Amino acid sequence: MLASVQNIPNMQRISNSILRKVFIVLCGAILLVAMGFKSDPHGMIQSFDLKTIASRNANTKLISASSFFEKRVLKIIPEKNNTGVVIWEKGDKNDWNNGKYLVFEVYGDNEYSGIINIEFFKETGESDNQKLILQSGDESRKKGDVPWLSSLMGILPKLKTKVVFPLSYLDAQQIFVPRSPRQLKGTINGNRLDPRDIVKVILRFGPNDDALPSPKFELASVSITEDLPKPYSPLSKPIIDEFGQWKLKNWPGKIANGQELIERNHRVEKTVQSATFPANWSKYGGWKDKSFKKTGFFRTQNDGKRWWLVDPEGYAFLSVGVDGIGYGSSGPVNGIEDLF
Repeated sequence: MLASVQNIPNMQRISNSILRKVFIVLCGAILLVAMGFKSDPHGMIQSFDLKTIASRNANTKLISASSFFEKRVLKIIPEKNNTGVVIWEKGDKNDWNNGKYLVFEVYGDNEYSGIINIEFFKETGESDNQKLILQSGDESRKKGDVPWLSSLMGILPKLKTKVVFPLSYLDAQQIFVPRSPRQLKGTINGNRLDPRDIVKVILRFGPNDDALPSPKFELASVSITEDLPKPYSPLSKPIIDEFGQWKLKNWPGKIANGQELIERNHRVEKTVQSATFPANWSKYGGWKDKSFKKTGFFRTQNDGKRWWLVDPEGYAFLSVGVDGIGYGSSGPVNGIEDLF
């Protein structure tokens, strides 16, 4: 019994030693996990390495200082074949399951809006009948080089923008991506994608249009975040005038003042008053060469071969172009009040 009591201090020392070792191992494991993340008051961030991105993309150049971001950035000038910029490949440390948003900071040094297609690739995502739709039209792509899911985004010219893609939208159940400050409406195209199946992610910059000068972009950061990013500081001066026009550029027809706008509207009004339909059109725009019973209402009728829209005077017509017009218009302003 006495021997057992004497062994108690030894046992305590052994237990304490084991606990210290376990604590050291746990701290080391936490440190290793934390190395892949960056602490931020707005949520955990997995930052992508710009140097790695530059090394795998010939159409990018790492520059030490940017006059727009005042830090190291990737300068991107899309090539004619627009191969895009690979920002992630299978084997890279960043984990698509460990975050809610793909966020990248970008600046379009152009006099026109920029487009950025975010393309997610899957190992089995090859399809002969899929095409990537760009602003300039369909672009044929080789088998195996078609994204499984893509999101077409737009950015305003000469304005730092944090483009935000919610990773929940990889389920392909939505058509439109919610707007973030300074980011234009985005769309989704493709198939449902499990984040674990992603093998490559590309940013494809544009537009690539022969009628426009070659676009130039700066990419300041790419990350996977848990929370929405903090907005940029407000601009010191607005870049949109009272008529909704961009202040930094002039073009033929740009409104200079309120009086000019009034005079232009009066000219349009006079033109409309004297406008007439062709002789074989009814007052509703119906085609007089194809007539049905006059009912006084718009309706449909089948002539035995096909269905037609019929105007109140009984003439067939085709509905094309504008289908509604109002005196007012609306658009989102939350988070971009400093632009106006």
